[in-house]
Amino acid sequence: MKKAILGTVFAAMVSIVSITSAFAGQWKEDNGSWYYYHSDGSMATNEWVGNYYLGSDGAMLSNTTTPDGFKVDANGAWINENFVPEYKSLINTYGSSRFKLFSATFKKEDLIDHGTYYEIKNQDLLYSPSGEFATDEGDITIPYHGSIYFKKNVPVTEYDGVHVKTVTEALDNPADNAYFSYSGEYIWCLDNADSDGFFTFIYEGGIG
Repeated sequence: MKKAILGTVFAAMVSIVSITSAFAGQWKEDNGSWYYYHSDGSMATNEWVGNYYLGSDGAMLSNTTTPDGFKVDANGAWINENFVPEYKSLINTYGSSRFKLFSATFKKEDLIDHGTYYEIKNQDLLYSPSGEFATDEGDITIPYHGSIYFKKNVPVTEYDGVHVKTVTEALDNPADNAYFSYSGEYIWCLDNADSDGFFTFIYEGGIG
């Protein structure tokens, strides 16, 4: 089933639906479960409504696999496991070793959970012709600004190059040089994007 991505945040979806409910039906909550009613008043069952699946009892499914084989996240939104980052063509044309995020700065709440991978918005993807962490700023350009992505199972290495953590551990117990307590911001260096555009290596701390 081919479905357009409407986003993973259920509240945003509800606000959109409320605007169009006059002709597209209506979402209703009952005892913590969400149900969808068509414009004729009938309750949706065993079907998709946008990126959300309503089960046999009409309740929206979440954190599971739908009967037709698609995964949905904690908010009930379809997880697009075949997602392709916007910058994939750059990575594949010039080589992943030439693209890095020297200092991706973000807050924990900025991480967008897409089920199997995370998104961080408003980041600069840097290009280094030498493929190294260049010290000469003239060796660096910014060919892309926007969201970047990494899988949840990517190891996070402390800047000493020895200690390795999971993403969850790095967020819950960040290294001193990788977290600013006064602002709640993390600073990571992401490297080695795979052929699909997902970064496969994370250093805690950044390179200024």
